[in-house]
Parts: sequence; C-alpha cells; structure tokens
Amino acid sequence: MKAKILFGIMTVLLGFAFVHFARNVNKLAGSDQANLIEEHEQIWNATLQIKMEIPHPDKDRGGAVLRAKGLGSLVQCGGETLLVTHNHWGEFLQDTAAIEFRDGGNQLLKVISGFEFKKLVRYQDVGTLVLQAPDGIALQPATACVGNANGLQPGEVVFLAYRQTPDLKNVALLKATVEEVFTFQGLPAYTLRSLNGEPIKCGDSGGGVWHEGQLVGNLWATVEVEKDPITAILTGDADQSTLRTTNKSFAAVLPTITPNSQPAMHSTCGVRIE
Repeated sequence: MKAKILFGIMTVLLGFAFVHFARNVNKLAGSDQANLIEEHEQIWNATLQIKMEIPHPDKDRGGAVLRAKGLGSLVQCGGETLLVTHNHWGEFLQDTAAIEFRDGGNQLLKVISGFEFKKLVRYQDVGTLVLQAPDGIALQPATACVGNANGLQPGEVVFLAYRQTPDLKNVALLKATVEEVFTFQGLPAYTLRSLNGEPIKCGDSGGGVWHEGQLVGNLWATVEVEKDPITAILTGDADQSTLRTTNKSFAAVLPTITPNSQPAMHSTCGVRIE
C-alpha cells in the first residue's frame, strides 16, 4: 500500500456551488439544520480556488503552459485577513508565474504574479503556507484564526472543502471523520476518511478542514492502494494506473498563527510519504 503526498501539477478537481450544499445536509430539526447550513455557507464564502500557470520548460513548445490548481481558506487573525493553503506548489512558485484567485463559484477575483505571491508569505512549513490575503479579495473570511486543531481526536467529524462536481469548477463540502492523529517531519497531521466513500483528489490540496465552523487544517495528500487486477478487469476499469484512490486522505494540522508571524521559507518541494 502506498500513500503519496500530492505535489507538482495539480489537475482540476470536481465540486458544487454552495447552492447544492443544502441537498447534502442531514435532515436535522429546526435550529440545528439552520446552524449547519449557516456554517456551510461561512466555509464556502471563505474558500478560494487558486490556479498557477508557468511557461512550459520545453522551449520548442512555445506558448505552452503548465498549470497547477489547489484551494485555500481565508481567516481573520488579529484584525487582518490571512490565506491558508498547502505548501507543495513546488516549481510553480516562480516570479513570473500567473496566479489566479477565484471564489467557490469560479468567479475570477484577482490575478497576481508569483513574485507578488511570494511577498505575501507570512509563514511556511512542510504542510502549510500562510499568506497575507491579496488586496481586492472580497470574500467573507471565517472569523476564527484557528480552531481546536491540536485537540481533535479520532472519531470526530469534520468538513472538507473540495471540488468534486461534474463541471470541475465549483467548491463543495465533504463530511469526513478523523481516523488518526500522527506526526510527519515533526509536525502534527490527520488521517481522514470521507463518510460517503468519495475520494479527495489531485487539485483539492489546500482545501480547508473545518470543525464546528473553525479552520483546523488543510488537505495535503490522498491515500492510494494497489489495484486488484481481477477487479479492474471485471469492472471495466480503463485507467492504466496500478493504484486506486481511496476515501482516505492526509491533512496538515493548522499551526498556531499570530498577527506578527514572519516568513519562514523552508524547502518543501517533492515531499512524499511511502
């Protein structure tokens, strides 16, 4: 069995616009249901889609570009708005990169350069990148800077921001449970399992992990296992990969963020868990 930290070129991932959230909300009574819908709306409003483009390194392919996609979460901390995302953008964090920010419904909000993006970095470790939110981002950020991240226990339920819809463009929420709290390279992390069996995929990296309306982490990796070749034949699986994506994923625990956090530029590209 292998588990891989997703990095490099992020493909477009699937999702719902917020108008679909209520369809997935459990049948709760009165104020409980209203509170859950309000919580989901807050998360959706705080979620950004991020796309990076750089020129193709092969000069013979003039005009071609490489693209990476991920997600981020806006939070308020000490009177300022911060953007929390994953930290495996790798080669895409070039000064000349074109970086788009879109809301949960895929509406374009702002475009900046990689040089401008890197100037906004306030904190960085192996799993998490925290930036000052770019000017002109008009989403409503979550009010909490950090939830009870270090206190989550196996069995607790969280919601994951992801893009798992047929149009591949809109943000939705996925209900999951914490299976394990572990340490990777000295930092705490979660193993999560979606409750409906749906997987987190490439490009969902950076999506917020939310507990009781507070941001407690960001999606970081998916768990893949070796395919059973007999099952692949019987089900007509045309994918040539020898690995199958599961409904388990890894997430980086949100670090303690202070209003005066300074940039910590660590090399984190190419991280893998085998």
